[in-house]
Amino acid sequence: MPLRARRRRNKRNVARLDKDGIADLYADDPLARLVVVVASDEAALDSGSVAVAIARNWAMHGRDVLLVDADASGSALARRLEQANRANFSPATRGLPSLMAARRPLTARLLSEHCWRLNVSGKGTVSLLLGPTSDSGASLSAVWLADGAVSLLGATADRTMVMSMSDPLARGQEAFLRAASAVVLVAPADTDERFEMLCALGGTLTAAAERCTPCLVIDGPADRGYEEIRTASGVHVAGQLEAVPERVLLRNRRRRRDGKTARLVEELAARIAFLAREGTCEGQGRAA
Repeated sequence: MPLRARRRRNKRNVARLDKDGIADLYADDPLARLVVVVASDEAALDSGSVAVAIARNWAMHGRDVLLVDADASGSALARRLEQANRANFSPATRGLPSLMAARRPLTARLLSEHCWRLNVSGKGTVSLLLGPTSDSGASLSAVWLADGAVSLLGATADRTMVMSMSDPLARGQEAFLRAASAVVLVAPADTDERFEMLCALGGTLTAAAERCTPCLVIDGPADRGYEEIRTASGVHVAGQLEAVPERVLLRNRRRRRDGKTARLVEELAARIAFLAREGTCEGQGRAA
């Protein structure tokens, strides 16, 4: 099948959602969730940007979300959020560096004291626990989070948490993958080499995630159909972000020219919310 025809089929395979359809995916779901977003090394969009977009859209639908920047690659999410929103999100003031320096047992109250609040439209909230902007600091904080995984999961048991990370198995962050209601892989699939890497990483994450089957956000164009990707990689295709500017994911205010892309991101976040709910049911079934 020609490439253009495959791309048209992919768009048909992911049904468009109206406002009622999006609301239905959030309905009757009061349980707390842990969603882990992992970006491959080849992805243009990093896990932090996608995690911010998910958290913001969930807050728009009434959820109180804690976003934890556990990316050990030094992606400087705090700095990029500052540039996109012209606001202060210094992690040295509030964030993982200040939390680590506190040297106190992790509690929900302590976490709230070290979080920034992201402005969102809607009834929910987004609290940001941001990592250091330096490579060495980000690596250190990722190790600290891994060592304190049990405490962090306990302190956030009654709320929804979205974590962004890179290469979690190499950083000892398997505990978060095991506890996740949804694992979101962000990866490109536009060449044979990248597709092979996607399948390998998808298999690794599937083996590590005990409560759910990971889902995929395709970063950029895809040379294969969604069904072929799902069959080869073993992960659900939640959607595709093709030529999406990072500012749309990070910025609080939506500009008119970004309306179509923002709508696409809103639909994607709703599908991930649904998959997280299904992942919890799947995990409860495995436990039984």
